[in-house]
Amino acid sequence: MEWYPLSAIAAALFNLTLAVVIYKKEHNKKANLLLANFLIALAVWCFGLFMVNIANSAEQGLLWARISHIGAIFIPAAFIHFIWQFSKSGKKNSIFVVVLAYLASAYLLLLLFDPDFISGVVTAKYISYAYEPGSKHSVMTIFFGLCFISGVYKLFTFYRDTEGYKKQQAKNFLFSLLFALLAIIAYFALSTTTVLITQIDNLLIIAFSGAFSYTMLTNRLADIRLILAKSILFLAYSFAVIASYTALSSASFWIFFRHAFEHSQYIPLFTATIPFTVFAILFPPFRKGIIGYIERVVYGRDYNYRQVIKETSEALVSILNLRELLGFINDTVSHNLKPKRLYLFLKDGHYFQVKACSGVASSNRKIAKENALIPFLETRRRAMSLWDIESNFAEETKIIAALKRMNAVIIVPLLANDRLTGFIVLDEKKSGKSYSPQDMEVLNAIATNAAIAVENAHLYQEAITDGLTGLYHHKYFQFRIKEELARSHRYHFPLAVIMLDIDFFKKINDRHGHQIGDQVLVELAVVVRKNIRLFDVFARYGGEEFALLLPAMGEESMQEHYKKVSLIANRLKKEIEKNKFSDNKINVTVSLGVAIFDGKDPQMTTAKLINQADMQLYKAKEAGRNRVFVTKVSTAGYLYEVS
Repeated sequence: MEWYPLSAIAAALFNLTLAVVIYKKEHNKKANLLLANFLIALAVWCFGLFMVNIANSAEQGLLWARISHIGAIFIPAAFIHFIWQFSKSGKKNSIFVVVLAYLASAYLLLLLFDPDFISGVVTAKYISYAYEPGSKHSVMTIFFGLCFISGVYKLFTFYRDTEGYKKQQAKNFLFSLLFALLAIIAYFALSTTTVLITQIDNLLIIAFSGAFSYTMLTNRLADIRLILAKSILFLAYSFAVIASYTALSSASFWIFFRHAFEHSQYIPLFTATIPFTVFAILFPPFRKGIIGYIERVVYGRDYNYRQVIKETSEALVSILNLRELLGFINDTVSHNLKPKRLYLFLKDGHYFQVKACSGVASSNRKIAKENALIPFLETRRRAMSLWDIESNFAEETKIIAALKRMNAVIIVPLLANDRLTGFIVLDEKKSGKSYSPQDMEVLNAIATNAAIAVENAHLYQEAITDGLTGLYHHKYFQFRIKEELARSHRYHFPLAVIMLDIDFFKKINDRHGHQIGDQVLVELAVVVRKNIRLFDVFARYGGEEFALLLPAMGEESMQEHYKKVSLIANRLKKEIEKNKFSDNKINVTVSLGVAIFDGKDPQMTTAKLINQADMQLYKAKEAGRNRVFVTKVSTAGYLYEVS
């Protein structure tokens, strides 16, 4: 049996198999049924072509040519019907074009045995027989063209007007239709006796139906352009390497062994296969290197994902400070995967709130526990794309809407002991390229370790924080000030301590009760947190007294740090003064004592530095309260008041 009949029966069986597989899919049943009908029509066409090419006579060839046209006649109508069903998205979608297409198919079916439709068959160069179109056959050609153009236009407008998974599906369908167009051109060219063309129309049909069905079936929709780019690049690099290596090896083999095989017809075989076999056995890493390079070209990946996973895992288990941990997770994902925006949500009481973000992102987002997204994520253990969710959970409209509001392309749940502690949301990449399978592997590995690390950090946080205000307690403050003072001594970086005391707090307790007093402490802590830097240490020192530790950033000079700390202290005083606290709307003022150490006195101790800040606090109270007093330590006894 020659090549063309084989390719025809292969295309028929391939399309029939796809039709059965798609028909059995439960998701999106109606669209799947229509696509299965379309593939069956393709299978009938290809099977008819196979029978034409094994026909023993012109009469049999003519009969099978007409039977193959039964499939061909219904292909345009089935195609239009499927595109119509696929592009339905809640809008009114007129079925007039679909009805018209089926009426046209019925009319062409009536012409099937009309001599003016197919007048006969003739022997063709590449296939056994080619049909001779009659005068009415041009109606079918026009019908094919109109349906193809109409379907492409409908798909394009749908692609332009929709978003998310459906948009990607439409794009892949449009790409697949390039194979269909080439198959139609190749078939009509092949069916004439004047045009000589290689028999590739059936292969193009297989490529088209495979790509088209993949787009409809897959749960993790990949970009067909990426698949094609990877395939072409891999083939190109492989052929280049094989050709170069085989040429060099063959030349050397010929020089050394030509006398042993000079009368053998197998010399080309030996010289080509033996070096390549040795190459394949001894150098498998070379293949991995080619694949790795192609991955970087296609996905734009510029990091070693295994190294990232290893380093991240080691770092996450060692970080106990929650703020430092969140900053590390945010920086690691942002640096390696380069999303336009990133949100890291953590559970905080009744809500999941943004605790870290990057890019032009709002840090005020929060999602209530009752939101449909939360129970959905609790049952998922891996990173998911928005396409995945739209494809597999199309009925979850509230979840999809919530993700789209955040411009989410990827969402990664953080689960510790089967409890959702948070999740990471990523926008598309800055480069515009897709997230690769390796990117998803990195995210899953980071999420697994991050969830445990966040849980540990929470436990550690509870151990070092005040139960009422959630601030660091006195013991932890003493630990941190020792660390920061040692750093200040080593690098001569400035370090500031602020002691903050609520004015007349006893009167608040006496007048309003201790519960209201506790409420004032909690709300005041919130106000202060909002007005200090992320890395500043804020602790409840005792009772109504608070302490802040403000280290310098990098090689900040004493004067620069003095101005910055003075500004922060004065801002705290003003923000507290303008707020109303507790349910009783109480006015509260505070006094602040600030001591700024320049890092140059090796005899400075934590006790001395705290004592200096305490002295300024007492002076502020003696001066009438609601004031800020600042001193520079280790200089000429400088005292400055900011009010």
